[in-house]
Amino acid sequence: MELTIVGTGYVGLTTGVCLANKGHNIICLDTNLPKIEKLKNGMEVIYEPNMKQLINKAIENKKIKFTANYKEVYNNSKIIILCVPTPEELNGSVNMEYINKAIDQISENIKNDCYIIIKSTVPVGTCNEILKRFQKNKYKINVIFNPEFLAQGEAVNNFLNPQRIVIGVNNLESKRLMEKIYKEFDAPKIFMDTKSAELSKYACNNFLALKLSYINELSNLCEKLEINVENILNVMKLDSRIGKEYLEPGLGYGGSCLTKDTKALVKLAQENEVQLNTIEAAISTNEMQKNKLIEKLDKYYINKKDLNIAILGLSFKENTNDLRGSQAIETIMKLKDKVNKIFCYDNKQSTLENAKQLFQKYSNIFFTITIENAIQGADVCMIFNKEKEILELSPDVFKKYMRKPLILDGKNCFNMIFMNDKGIKYDSIGRNINGKNN
Repeated sequence: MELTIVGTGYVGLTTGVCLANKGHNIICLDTNLPKIEKLKNGMEVIYEPNMKQLINKAIENKKIKFTANYKEVYNNSKIIILCVPTPEELNGSVNMEYINKAIDQISENIKNDCYIIIKSTVPVGTCNEILKRFQKNKYKINVIFNPEFLAQGEAVNNFLNPQRIVIGVNNLESKRLMEKIYKEFDAPKIFMDTKSAELSKYACNNFLALKLSYINELSNLCEKLEINVENILNVMKLDSRIGKEYLEPGLGYGGSCLTKDTKALVKLAQENEVQLNTIEAAISTNEMQKNKLIEKLDKYYINKKDLNIAILGLSFKENTNDLRGSQAIETIMKLKDKVNKIFCYDNKQSTLENAKQLFQKYSNIFFTITIENAIQGADVCMIFNKEKEILELSPDVFKKYMRKPLILDGKNCFNMIFMNDKGIKYDSIGRNINGKNN
């Protein structure tokens, strides 16, 4: 099938590349000309495992094209998939600027009946509102909602091997189209009305936020009680009612999705005079959890002006170069005027370049692609993600390069007892050296 993908961010590029490798003919549209030129040449514009290989495979097989010419594209498109950003406004509501701009451009340029499939996360009722905007258009428009459930760092695998495919439609014609698009996907296809599908995306992301916030609050209690939260997790994860995923204590959820989707659902509830106490509490907990490593640093150092700090991992999670909602970036912002120097490590050059842009005016912040350079002469090392290179570090590396090894681990990368036995002062999340941990 001939499909137009609008937007080449995480969702759009993943959608386009994966559908191309399932046999569809894809046109990826984006107004960012430098990005389009890079994609035409098979270059990496976002980091996702296997993404670059699939782009080049689709280009080689002539199953995908990249363009910025929206007028020409919309003139000939019959199936348009919107994957544009829907960031949050200051009040927590959804910024619909990019959706509205795309809809206006489609309305002005289409020359035939078409389907508009929305993958961007949008407020409940958006599909119906878009349909109303086309009522006076001479062409027949069907609007479908097909939410994505992609985790950054696992997006390609998530798309190609989905747990379920949710599709919101308002007629049988749209249902049959979506069955054809996803014919090659072996996963349950759940059809419903568009409003239900729109809410389902928020429902899932908000529940994940609840799980993360709960386990982080529990980990804080465990620290006070001298209990290791891992012992509790070993019990919880064997309960099929609870499940194993999203129960890792840390520094709260980062990235863009959970942050904006929790606020958007609260805003929607308020507009409909419903109180979502659990979600509001999750948001509050998450904001406080982001400060855990700074709180731990305060326990060891009151005066920080002479400290050299090493930061390991800049992206908000491993296997991505996305700095949005990065706890590492927020921590650097809070420490930059209080310490002597900050040395930042990440294993992706693109991540380092993006971070340099954020801190280019600060002379005491340095960036490196080697861990040894980051921790050389450091007093404190803060860990923010679980990249392979970090997980494989031995205590001897910290002892060799750091001045006075203090490791503040926001991801519980290492065995606490082993690190302390090796002479490393080591502090992590929800764990206490006095608690038994076999």
